[in-house]
Amino acid sequence: MIDFTITKTIEKFNMLHQNSCVVVGVSGGADSMCLLHYLCSVKEKFNLDITVAHVNHGIRGDEAFRDQNLVEQFCNDNDLKFALKSINVPKLSREMHIGEEECGRIMRYSFFQELAHDGLIATAHTASDNAETVLFNMTRGAGLNGIGGIKPVRGNIIRPLIMMTRADVEHYCKSHNVKYFDDSTNFSDDYTRNKIRHSIMPTLGEINSSAVTNISLLSESAREDDEYLNSIALKELADCALENGYSCDKINILAQSIKKRAIIIMASDMGISLSRKHINLILEMIAIDGAVDVDSNYRFISRNGVCCFCQKKTEDELELDDNSEFKITDFSSVVLKGQKFTFLNFKDGDIEQKSNNFKKIFNNSINCDIINDNTLIRGRLPGDYFKKAGTGCTKPLKKLLNELKYTTEQRKNLVLIANGSEVLWIDGIGVSEKAKINDRNHCILIIKTEEQ
Repeated sequence: MIDFTITKTIEKFNMLHQNSCVVVGVSGGADSMCLLHYLCSVKEKFNLDITVAHVNHGIRGDEAFRDQNLVEQFCNDNDLKFALKSINVPKLSREMHIGEEECGRIMRYSFFQELAHDGLIATAHTASDNAETVLFNMTRGAGLNGIGGIKPVRGNIIRPLIMMTRADVEHYCKSHNVKYFDDSTNFSDDYTRNKIRHSIMPTLGEINSSAVTNISLLSESAREDDEYLNSIALKELADCALENGYSCDKINILAQSIKKRAIIIMASDMGISLSRKHINLILEMIAIDGAVDVDSNYRFISRNGVCCFCQKKTEDELELDDNSEFKITDFSSVVLKGQKFTFLNFKDGDIEQKSNNFKKIFNNSINCDIINDNTLIRGRLPGDYFKKAGTGCTKPLKKLLNELKYTTEQRKNLVLIANGSEVLWIDGIGVSEKAKINDRNHCILIIKTEEQ
């Protein structure tokens, strides 16, 4: 009956084909020895070319060599190719600044892929492993993709035991007289998965003896729904495509679930992985002009109805078109209307007020307390008003420029910083009364300007 379950799984997910080359990851535990024994039993049926891959993680001393010898002896007895990789996972995990579990997984799959080339990789994940993964992902706030758990087939990786429980595996080994060893680290709660395995899974089993099977059915339904929604998102995103990005208006009218998936697809096309926080920030930016740094190399930009992911420019510099407006908190430098504006934060005590350059610094500095998420650097707009520091008169910007005899070209190229219609600073004119620095300020923003 258990053999039949594996056979039906392979058929259902079309895992094996005639003349397949298969790299089998075998640790020496019950799951992987069960998998290896089964594949040997169908080797002639499918004319399989099997390579057994074993990784010694350098963690369990003599016990690890015991497991290695078991796997190697099985290969010798059954005329199978044996490939060994010995690594020091504790050392590597420290160098990579990741946990030992994650480091071991990365090293194993790297080794398997190296051996497989264009062939298949078979791993011994079971329904019990899948249930633990689903629960772990749920604690991290996963969506459908996470609830989908371990996929039976992912790329060239197949998991023939994915519908078998751990009890099924042990029964298979007993009935077929398959020798295996238990990994002592499986009995420790030092690893996250073991805490779920030892504490949560038994309790769920008491509530419902079919808990593991039912979680597998849940994950299968979640995968099906996720794949369907992703296919819709892919189609909708293609309809939103423009020559230089994607239409913000078209993305905004999509259903929220499709919209999020469209963003993830856009990012994955650039090789970018997004957190839930970044996805939510990007959703906000699509509705209004803005930008979000998603990692050290890429940012998401939305402006003038077009959005896209792009590589960061040197010095965190963004070049805007003449009609752009942007939050000054998003960048350290921007280029607008042929001018480069660089924003520098200083403590007020860092500037010597008796300096010969103080007047220039004063005119190009803003009290940081006045800056918020609505503070924009932009060109002039109808309704703008300005009260220059040191004067007692608030004037419409248009009137001020008339008094200063600004030409049409000068007005067109004018750059300012504003909260709504209240102008805080104007390039070449100075800072407003409200935004000026004084002895009470703790932090100021200096705006450096230069011709491009």
